[in-house]
Amino acid sequence: MTQQSATTPWNAHRGKVGRRISLLFISCALLPLAALAGFSVSTVYKQLHDQSRQQQQQATKSASMTLIEHLQLLDLDLSLTRQELRHATHDASITLLPALEKRLRGNFSGVACTDLQGAPQRVLTHGWTDTLELDDARLAHLKSGKSLLLTTSVAGPGRMRVALVQAIDPQRLEGGLLVGLVNPNELWDHVGVRPIDGTLMVVEGNGKRVFDSTEGAGPVHELRRSLGRGNESQGNLTWTLDDQEHVATYRRLFMKPTFMTDWIVLLSRPTEAYTGPLRSFERVFFLVTLLSFLTVAMLSLSQVRRMLTPISELHRATQRVSHGDFTDPVRISSRDEFEDLGNSFNQMTSELLRNIEQREETERQLVRARDAALAAAKTEAEFVTNVSHELRTPLTSIQSFAELLNDYEDEDLATRREFTHIIVKETGRLSQLIDEILQVSTMQTGALQLAEERVDVHAGLLAARDLLDQAQRKRIAVAVEPKGASTLVLGDPGLLQQVWFQLLENATNYSHADTPVTVLVTAEPEQLVVAVTDRGKGIPPELHERVFERFFQGSSDQLTAKNRGTGLGLALARDITVRHGGRIDLDSAPGRGSTFTVTLPALQPAVAAV
Repeated sequence: MTQQSATTPWNAHRGKVGRRISLLFISCALLPLAALAGFSVSTVYKQLHDQSRQQQQQATKSASMTLIEHLQLLDLDLSLTRQELRHATHDASITLLPALEKRLRGNFSGVACTDLQGAPQRVLTHGWTDTLELDDARLAHLKSGKSLLLTTSVAGPGRMRVALVQAIDPQRLEGGLLVGLVNPNELWDHVGVRPIDGTLMVVEGNGKRVFDSTEGAGPVHELRRSLGRGNESQGNLTWTLDDQEHVATYRRLFMKPTFMTDWIVLLSRPTEAYTGPLRSFERVFFLVTLLSFLTVAMLSLSQVRRMLTPISELHRATQRVSHGDFTDPVRISSRDEFEDLGNSFNQMTSELLRNIEQREETERQLVRARDAALAAAKTEAEFVTNVSHELRTPLTSIQSFAELLNDYEDEDLATRREFTHIIVKETGRLSQLIDEILQVSTMQTGALQLAEERVDVHAGLLAARDLLDQAQRKRIAVAVEPKGASTLVLGDPGLLQQVWFQLLENATNYSHADTPVTVLVTAEPEQLVVAVTDRGKGIPPELHERVFERFFQGSSDQLTAKNRGTGLGLALARDITVRHGGRIDLDSAPGRGSTFTVTLPALQPAVAAV
């Protein structure tokens, strides 16, 4: 069955009845199902969104508390070191307790005793190279015995150096300061601070970036806008990183009473991390819903198809017939009246197709007969025209010179003989033309009977050469390849010699008198090939077929180069060769001469020996 006539459950609703049933099915089943699916997805989406937001806020709170606890531990280590310094002498080579020194080296990149400008006076652990900028408020905070939490210099993209500063003797600040440069790995990479699948950014209360895991690409501006809207302690925001949307929550660390600065911790994760579970749920949910819909739809439409298939099939069949397609019969297997109707329709189309084919065949025969009659009439008209022209030329010459002889009886004997010779020559040309015309006519009608004799082609070529005048004979060389090979064919000796004579005469007439003409006879197992080659001016490719037309005579200059013959020689040569089961081919081009090749079936050895 063709694609056009194929019936599937998907096109069963195209009829009016099918559309009504499909609309009823959609109204009663699919619309409630779609509404339920939409409500379920909306509810689950809201729950997952709220749950993800709560988890994000909890993670931010946990990171904030962990960061505060770690800063307090670092401050405690620095306080213990300060106590050791206060009980020690002023010896620069003071030795700390081993456990305390180990903790300092692990938690701090460098610890030193400095003056109020940060210049080191006593280095406890190497690594402190920065300076301090302490205003009156910070000095007052140190004098109260509390610690300062400062950012000193840039440590890398998105990172600042963080230092804890305490006064060695709060009552006497000129006694020096204890400065500890916090190890960033211990601070930011501590378990519970930096999220695994998100980003971390810490800024001071004034918006100055302290740490940014995105190396400076964090949402500082978005955070400032959110803080400006009154959400100073905690809040949410969205921002974009590398064309990917992120959701962030932030929380302020109220450390100003202790460290004279507040930090704001901001954790963010890609939106995809929140919506990933929802998308998984949506895919599974919609897949199940779609499968349920398809199952119900297939079952319902299958029943509709069973009722509408015969009508649809007959409708498509009538459309095919209206477009002239009778090849695809109706196939209905409903075992009811529809099947009987389909069989009757097929019988009707078969009869119509048979009548149309008979009519078309009759029309084709009439067209062929008309074309054949027109071609025959055209050929006959051309033949009559050409024959009339060719006959008129010698008759005009005979009439002209005969009138001269009749009108001028006092001409001398030599002149009268010249005129008489021309009359005789033109009479012979007229006789030859008539003979060739009769021969062409018998060839075309098939009335000419060919003799079937063993003919030696080599001998026939030599005999045809002898019929030419002496000057022409001297220019022709005949050779056989391989030497001594048999050149026998089965055919009519006279007609074949006429072919050889025509080819040799044309080769000598249409080439220079001082150039040779080569004839090569090649004996092959199944055929005999005769190639006649001259060194004449050649024939253009567009005239290769025309030279075999009747009465065609080619010449480069019709005023000076007069064509010899009647123009029927090559036409007769080809007809004779074809009647002998062979062919004539021409290979020629201007300036390099011409080669006429005659191919004839070779006489088999068993026949040649008879």
